[in-house]
Amino acid sequence: MKQIVPAIALLCTGFFIADACSGDAVFPASIAFVKEMAYIPEVDGWEQCKPAEFAADSQTLLRQWDTLYPWVQKQYTPATVRALSGWAQKQMAAYKRTPGLKGLPFVPIRVRQDQKKLVFEAVAGSLPVHDKTVTRYLKIFLLYDSGESKIVKVTITIRGELSE
Repeated sequence: MKQIVPAIALLCTGFFIADACSGDAVFPASIAFVKEMAYIPEVDGWEQCKPAEFAADSQTLLRQWDTLYPWVQKQYTPATVRALSGWAQKQMAAYKRTPGLKGLPFVPIRVRQDQKKLVFEAVAGSLPVHDKTVTRYLKIFLLYDSGESKIVKVTITIRGELSE
């Protein structure tokens, strides 16, 4: 049996992408680790959708996530999440445990009808903050191909909100 060894590559755009060193190795989906608040084309550039319009896709995605999340859980570590952080560096130094991914409530947020693609979002947990007016979240985005009924990409990132 061939051993698959993941490699993490930092791209100049702020993305970390897990890939296999061997050209014929198979991952269940691509996985991207994106720096805090960095632009994600399918999340930040696609049309917003109404979640109710994609109930059937949501059910299929959640069933697939039940089999995919253990693999994703192994791909990210506290060190990886700390590396995604653009702010709260001092506060993130104490970040030692990634949240579980089982049963996350994914909601469709973006659509690209011409490509039959949907983006689903879930909050995996809150993160330490550098300012009391900011809330930071570890977010998981799933890119779903509705034509193939398949999760094709997992994106893990940090997003924040400013309270006024």
